[in-house]
Amino acid sequence: MEQKELELVAIHEHLYTYLMKRRECDPSLLFSMRKRNDQKRLAQGYWFIGNGNYLQVPFWSGTDGIRKIANIAFVVIWREGAWRSLVNFSCKEQDELDGFLGPLAASLGGFTKTQEHLWEKSYEGTDIIANLEAFLLHDRPMIHRAVIKSKQKHILPISKRVFREDLQTVLHYRDRAEELSGSELQETPADPVQAPEVITGRGESPKQAENSRGSSLPEGQVCFAEGERGVSYDTLFGEYLRGAVNIFITDPYIRSHEQIMNLMAFFETLARYKDQQTDVAVHLVTVRDDLYQIKQQELFEQMVEAAVHAGMYFTWEFKDAHAVHARHIVLDNGWKILLDRGLDIFRPRRGSGYSLADRLQEGKQCKPFEITYIRRYA
Repeated sequence: MEQKELELVAIHEHLYTYLMKRRECDPSLLFSMRKRNDQKRLAQGYWFIGNGNYLQVPFWSGTDGIRKIANIAFVVIWREGAWRSLVNFSCKEQDELDGFLGPLAASLGGFTKTQEHLWEKSYEGTDIIANLEAFLLHDRPMIHRAVIKSKQKHILPISKRVFREDLQTVLHYRDRAEELSGSELQETPADPVQAPEVITGRGESPKQAENSRGSSLPEGQVCFAEGERGVSYDTLFGEYLRGAVNIFITDPYIRSHEQIMNLMAFFETLARYKDQQTDVAVHLVTVRDDLYQIKQQELFEQMVEAAVHAGMYFTWEFKDAHAVHARHIVLDNGWKILLDRGLDIFRPRRGSGYSLADRLQEGKQCKPFEITYIRRYA
């Protein structure tokens, strides 16, 4: 292979590895890969659709049949003597999509209409992984939300079935490549999860673990008693949030106004502890409120607007009640926090609202609950 081809194969592998690592934190991240070994591309390590000059990673179904590219995709392309990154919207001879993709490109900003029915947003520099991360953090959540709201039938989220089929195909050829080369692509083994140390009461400290930023944070389980005071989201979560840029919350009970306000209070803690120069993505997996689903949706949309001003990008998805049980927070800085009550840890307010004990979390009485800190990796 020539140097350019070797670089492209390496980009395929880096993108695949990065996206699969992201899926460990966010299993809802689904994307499309190459389905057939046309021109022996899969055998050569081309995991995504494309040729010797470009590749595309679609996160939604839908294809421009004329140009033979996805309607929406993250694209890596050879331009000006280097591999560049961009987001591509294309719908040639698909007039019904023009009315969706054109306004979407305008609302996202940064897009240029390069041809009829073709819009592109280019990322700066040649760091492909950094640009993909920027796409996943900023553009993908807004595109995904627009796709869901549009209710058009041509562009839809990638299904789990399609992802699994594509993954099986790619894994088959990756395994063959390992056998033929005689060397294995080393995966970083997950650290064994040890039984958490149980701490009863707040006076004792769990064992210490060095986090990814070098500071010492407690690892293990902490139990809180009924009526205990002095607890807040800042003390429970604050230091663990430092350095995280992707946060995944699973809680089936973010439905009522009070529960959603708890999530907003978590955002306030995040705003205080995040790097002020870095944007953070927060994705919630919860269950739809059958009685007040419109109000639930409206409150989430208000949170999107509020969070973005603090450099936080909030997205959510609804799953069936039987599919969501455990409550936890997974952070891409290496920590996972198990919450037996979720964020709903405080007794309901009974006063007039003019008491500082009601306004400050530290002054509230908490319900009995347990929280477990697990260090997944350094």
